[in-house]
Amino acid sequence: MPPSSPPSPSAAGSTRRPKRRLRLGFLATFTLVGVCAIAGLTFGLSRIVGSQLRTDELDRARDSARLLAESAIAPTLLPALDRGDVPFRRLDEIVVAAKPSAGFDTVVILDRRGKVVYANDHRLIARQTGLTPVATEAVRGAVAVRVQEGPRGAADLSRGKQIAVAVPLARAGSRQTAAVVEVHAPYAPVESVVATRIRNLQLILLGVGCVLFAALWPRLLAASRALDRQTDPAREALVRELRLGLERDELVVHFQPKIGLRGGQVSGMEALVRWNHPERGMLSPDKFVPAAMEGELTGPLTIHVADLSLRACRAWRERGIDAGVDINLGAANVLDERLPSELGRLLGRWGLPPEVLGVEITESAIAADPVRAGAVLASLDEMGLRIAIDDFGTGYTSLAGLRTLPVDELKVDRSFVSGLTTNTSDAAIVRSVVGLAHELGIAVIAEGVEDEETVRHLASIGCDQAQGYYFGRPMPLEALLIWLARPRVDAAVGAVTPARA
Repeated sequence: MPPSSPPSPSAAGSTRRPKRRLRLGFLATFTLVGVCAIAGLTFGLSRIVGSQLRTDELDRARDSARLLAESAIAPTLLPALDRGDVPFRRLDEIVVAAKPSAGFDTVVILDRRGKVVYANDHRLIARQTGLTPVATEAVRGAVAVRVQEGPRGAADLSRGKQIAVAVPLARAGSRQTAAVVEVHAPYAPVESVVATRIRNLQLILLGVGCVLFAALWPRLLAASRALDRQTDPAREALVRELRLGLERDELVVHFQPKIGLRGGQVSGMEALVRWNHPERGMLSPDKFVPAAMEGELTGPLTIHVADLSLRACRAWRERGIDAGVDINLGAANVLDERLPSELGRLLGRWGLPPEVLGVEITESAIAADPVRAGAVLASLDEMGLRIAIDDFGTGYTSLAGLRTLPVDELKVDRSFVSGLTTNTSDAAIVRSVVGLAHELGIAVIAEGVEDEETVRHLASIGCDQAQGYYFGRPMPLEALLIWLARPRVDAAVGAVTPARA
């Protein structure tokens, strides 16, 4: 039994995606600008809306005063003025009836010279108080509205900030003002209404702003990382070297076998890229794949790895090893509509049927754009390629996604498999994944298998295949052909014998 070893690489292309640096200055600047923009927009709209609300409230006060003066007071007052007999009791009744709905504190009726004809405070009746500024405007024939601080005349007994409305009354057939109805209402209720509505509006605007900012945040992070990449001299140099490496055929592919747990046969290989750098030696994928997957080399690197993998697959099939090969795809590959035709061209080049080629994609790659990714995967499925979800359980795939995506295999992430025999939660998760996948007609592959006990446990719960250092490390084609020539698994799952055509 091979010794236990550290986990093997297994991300798109052959390594997990590392954390990328962020441009903190860019993020801070954008955040500050965004906060200022949201605050400025909120303040500006609040001022505009607040002004409109105040205007609406003043219009409402004017309309109420005008309705009271012209519809209720005028028919009673104007005939009485001609007779010289003002019906104070009737006017009291009118004012008392209107006060709850109109909200007036003071109602005063003045003649053209400023003499009080009527007031709801009878002590003012018959006093020569003079015309207030708002009454002066009304004497000229127009309804006047003002917001003023404190009383503005002897007839005004209101206190504090108030709304003053003066309505001119004229006899039928005459344009001359016979009397002015001046009413005063407290401004505090208006301020309260306006303040409440403005506060609600501000909360809504702030909420909308936060939602928009949250929606933009992923793009902001991507832009920040893009800026970091553009200004990283080491990365730019690495990409240039990798481009030359592709041209000079410096990249090689190692293969790690997958074992069927029912009969112990070799069911396939996963292709894992390495870079035989002329100066730095053999580089593991985590040293260069992330840089390639974030730039324009994504497509060329994937096609190059697929070409080398299919060439190797043809070599072992010519020796009677009936096993396919799987390559890893990154997020950009899954969104590339040219990928199916490119892979079809390579299959034709090496004279291989489509079912020998499998593609492994991570859950996060699908989540980047589920619609486009689904269309590309559907095309690959129609071609006959096998499709596997890699690192299942660590990303964003939902049960609905498993139902709708053309998935043939699930690769359970090593983080669950490593604790299978010691952690009851991991065991429950793996057992549930196996059951769910089988209900959907999907095969299950366990990654990161490193000991015989894990192999036996996986076989007992019906897992279909396993992959890991227990069976073999990633190896070049020459070493793989030697490995395939002799058994590698005991009776736990049956002797591993190369599946032959």
